[in-house]
Amino acid sequence: MKKAPTFFQRVSGDVVVPGTTYRAGVWVKIWSSSGEDRTVSENPGDVGAQVCINVIGESDRWLDTSFCSGIVRPVDTWQFISVDGVAQTDRISILLVAGYTGPNYPVHNEVMWDDATLGTAPAAATATPPPASGPVRPNPVAFDAVALRNSMNGIRSAIEQAGGLLDRFYNGESQTCTEYQGYYDDVIRSATYSGVPEDWAGIYNDTIFAVENFLATNESIDFLCDSGGGTPSALNYGTARQGINDSLDRLIPAIEAANAKLGG
Repeated sequence: MKKAPTFFQRVSGDVVVPGTTYRAGVWVKIWSSSGEDRTVSENPGDVGAQVCINVIGESDRWLDTSFCSGIVRPVDTWQFISVDGVAQTDRISILLVAGYTGPNYPVHNEVMWDDATLGTAPAAATATPPPASGPVRPNPVAFDAVALRNSMNGIRSAIEQAGGLLDRFYNGESQTCTEYQGYYDDVIRSATYSGVPEDWAGIYNDTIFAVENFLATNESIDFLCDSGGGTPSALNYGTARQGINDSLDRLIPAIEAANAKLGG
């Protein structure tokens, strides 16, 4: 990569309705390395990527009509990113942007994109007033060991239920996105704690990993549901299912450790 490349696709005509909020999403992965092994980044550099929408169908991300996601740096792993924008005309563009974010970059720098989508955002029609925000991660509350253990059990149940629905989605069985998103939102709302004692730190850290990993790897499924549902692609399904498995692999032993500390 010699400079910051941008790939764009314009959509126009009757399929674009002015005043409608659209959402662009895409998977991205970065290989940035001083070595030749394409399976791993050695000494990765300052390389980032973002997805943008231009709401009048132009291809320049620096225009004030372009709205972009935050810059991400998913080195050696796939990450789903998305952004919303309100169409101002009957043309709209999705832009895939990559570039250097600092002075450190090795000889090899490649940004890979896959499975880009553009569709209407959920429950949004105009830029003002803004659409109601979804659930967010809560502020920390004072540590309580029993409350943490109970929250961990709730997180486990929600992730397991979401995994079952995910498998049914992919196998073409009729299931509602509303149910899946209910479990996804339950995990978002799961408690966070301050003042965690040292002897509980490992248990709590594994819980936070399980939550954040599940949310990140299943974001594309949540996005699919926001866009009206359907069958996930093989990439979306595989990433989400692996994320669920990895989260449970960390969470279940942490629950067992918490039970042992609390005496069952």
